[in-house]
This record gives sequence, structure tokens and C-alpha cells, in this order.
Amino acid sequence: MKLAARWRDPAAIADAAQAWRDGRNLRLTRVLDDDAIATLRDAVAALHHPLVAATAPEYAYQYGAVASPPEDGCDHVWCQFARWWWQDGVAFVDAITGLRLRPPRDRVLMSTELRRGAFLDPHNDYDGARRVAYVLGLTRDAWAPALGGHLEFLAVVDGATVVRERRAPGWNTLDLFAVDRDPPLHQVPIVTADVERRAITGWLY
Repeated sequence: MKLAARWRDPAAIADAAQAWRDGRNLRLTRVLDDDAIATLRDAVAALHHPLVAATAPEYAYQYGAVASPPEDGCDHVWCQFARWWWQDGVAFVDAITGLRLRPPRDRVLMSTELRRGAFLDPHNDYDGARRVAYVLGLTRDAWAPALGGHLEFLAVVDGATVVRERRAPGWNTLDLFAVDRDPPLHQVPIVTADVERRAITGWLY
């Protein structure tokens, strides 16, 4: 795995770092080399994503997911990417955020699959240890926000919850947002069409 050429340019990193300082929430585009992102997406799509779900009154969600750490000596694309992400990927996010981040202690990587009926209710990801949330987009297709599946950042205005920013499922995008203090409330509205949202998601500590 390797970063796209643009992200090996110190000037591009400096620009992204400034955008991070301005809002601690940004989307990067064309993150990985074209061949690398295509290979990763195909390998992830071939994995079985069992349904995971929870209901109210706690945080409610429903989506497909597969999660595991990279295995020693494993040459599967999943393991190759996980080893790269927990080392070079973390260093890349460090360079943008200026934080000294680390992978989760169990080094588990998670792929998510959202199809019709999948959703994530409003939540903020805060747990006292997480510092930065990430979403690596593996979704080639595009669809209207009304069909669900978009990442929505929320705000409370005059007592009402409104969508402050909406990001479509991305292809070769990397969403980064801070969740260590004043974490943003966000959601993924229920998918109401026969579409497929794929991403690799998680947190750095």
C-alpha cells in the first residue's frame, strides 16, 4: 500500500494541517494510489460482513461489519493494509493533525458495509481515550442524500437538531475528525435504496 503522489508532497501536507487546525474536521481526497485503493476495495468487498446492531435507549445502529487485527505472515490484502495503516497510515494522520497518535491496543481494523436498512443514530464517538475518528471511503457509486447513507454532522440551533454538514459516501477519501474534546455529533441516516456504502472506519488514540 502507498499514498497517492499528491500526499507525498510536503506542501499538500502543510495545507491539510492548516485545514485541520482551522476546524479539526476535514475530508481528504485521492488518498491512496489508484491501484492500491481498487485492490483494497475488491478485497474488502469479498469478505463476509455479518450484521451488527443495537437498539435504543442506548445508541442505535445497524450495519454489516468485519473486524480483525492483521495476522503475522498473512499476505491477504486485508492484513497488508492493516499493517500499513497502523504504521504509515498513523504517521500520515500524525503529520496532518500534529498529534502523537497510536493504533488501538488490539490493532483491530474494521470494514463496514451499509445497505438498505442500515443506519447509525446520532452519536459523538467520545469515550475518553479516542482522539481522532477516521473513515476511509471505498464507495464508487453516488446517490442523493434523500436515500440515506451520507455522513451528517449535526448541530443544535434554537433547540432543534439540524444538519451542519453532509458528506456523501466517498471513493478514496479520508474523513478525519477530532473526538477527544467537543466531539461532533454525527449520524448516518437509514439507507432506503439498493445502494452500497463501504468504508474502513475506526479511531486513533
